[in-house]
Amino acid sequence: MDEKLLLSVDCGTQSIRALVFSLEGGLVARSQVEYPPYVSPGPGLAEQDPELYWTGLIRACRRLDDQDPSLLPAVAGVGVTSQRATMINVDEKGRVLRPAIVWLDQRRARPEFAASGPLNWGVRMAGLASKLMDAQAQGKCNWIRQNQPDIWEKT
Repeated sequence: MDEKLLLSVDCGTQSIRALVFSLEGGLVARSQVEYPPYVSPGPGLAEQDPELYWTGLIRACRRLDDQDPSLLPAVAGVGVTSQRATMINVDEKGRVLRPAIVWLDQRRARPEFAASGPLNWGVRMAGLASKLMDAQAQGKCNWIRQNQPDIWEKT
């Protein structure tokens, strides 16, 4: 295939989709792989096996290749969209360290950073103090750092 194409990967909560588009935006091919729902090891908790995302991506791309072997070699660019605020910890070799904490998870960290001096004045004047604390509390990385320091150290 002489035409250049774009691959769009959409990693969602329930499935992963691989879509191939022409440079003009027309849909050329589509593949979707569903995976099991997240698990809840406790109230308000939502986790998923990160390997499902990777194996799902491989399966979705192989399905595209099965549809038309000329598609993937023609890909000139890739765009990826994913679930917001989903945390996957991997070590220096890319090995998964714990289940992913998915965006639905409600655990919260203890806010630790508070602006001081002139920065404190500016944050308060802008009305951002509570937003700053809330952003820290929602950070999945902050929760892991505070509650699973051994995992955080390896990340």
